[in-house]
Amino acid sequence: LWTDGRYFIQAEEQLAGTGITLFRSGQPGVVDIGTFLAEKMEDGTVLGFDGRTVSTGMAKSLKEKLREKKIIFAPDRDVVGEIWVNRPALSCDPIWELGVEYAGESRKDKVAGVRKAMVDCKADYFLIPSLDEIAWLFNIRGNDIAYCPLVLSYAIVYNDSVELFADTSKFSDTLLQLFAQQQIILHPYEEIYDTVSQFNENQTVLLDSRIMNYSLYRKIPEFVTVVD
Repeated sequence: LWTDGRYFIQAEEQLAGTGITLFRSGQPGVVDIGTFLAEKMEDGTVLGFDGRTVSTGMAKSLKEKLREKKIIFAPDRDVVGEIWVNRPALSCDPIWELGVEYAGESRKDKVAGVRKAMVDCKADYFLIPSLDEIAWLFNIRGNDIAYCPLVLSYAIVYNDSVELFADTSKFSDTLLQLFAQQQIILHPYEEIYDTVSQFNENQTVLLDSRIMNYSLYRKIPEFVTVVD
């Protein structure tokens, strides 16, 4: 188990006697995950992971470190989820709007600023996977993550509209009406993957692959130009 300094004490206590070895990330002499895998994996073997929980930046780093061993990626199964009995449900708490007096700017002005940056980058779409960026851009908050007022979501900004992918049942009628007036279209959370896979040919998408999950990145068609 690799963890950073926030959890060294807790991990050491909870892993005692389990047979699980703690690797204290960032400490002198502690090997990173990619190097560890390169040392342990046999040539031509398969590395499995849930691509929704691994960033594209990390996946690219792993691929580079494992290149000589011709390791095959299998990023399409959530093995832990398959065996997790009685897994707690996701939060159903409502999403609320943060007033401009706290947010500093309206959604309209923030989206206009994003579109200006898109023009500068010659991008047709801006794909946003970061929850804090979405909370800031849309002036919304939620209780989907304990102790952090964020909303599980993805967003795509186009030249003339915006799509937000989240649990639509958490939005009040008032907020839904406001979004409709501002050309913000809501979709179910999981539809982001199908939407991205249908990006048009000869279009350019702006994104940050360092934080985007690997499964979503792989859904972008090869004929789409990516500005990273």
